[in-house]
Amino acid sequence: MAHRATADAYTLDCLAFAREIKDSLAKEGRAATLLRVRQHEWRADGSVFVAPLTPLRYLGRGGPTWNTHYAACVGDRVFDALFGAPVALSDYARLAFGRDIALELVD
Repeated sequence: MAHRATADAYTLDCLAFAREIKDSLAKEGRAATLLRVRQHEWRADGSVFVAPLTPLRYLGRGGPTWNTHYAACVGDRVFDALFGAPVALSDYARLAFGRDIALELVD
């Protein structure tokens, strides 16, 4: 349902949505956690560059660009409104953002 609601634009609060999915999965007895996606690059001068995250789903359509994005995760499956079904954790960043990004499991 959320996937269809985000077809043209992502207007959800991704952290709130990820928490809602995590809680729903927990009620089913599944040990869920939050997944945080962000890419920081340390520059030679000691400054930090926060790389933009633009979902592939919206490229060329004026979609959102974030500096951090959240989803829910159970084992090796990621639940995110960007996709109509859970995707493999190992493929998630590449499918969502077109590149490999170190993912963080947080709670």
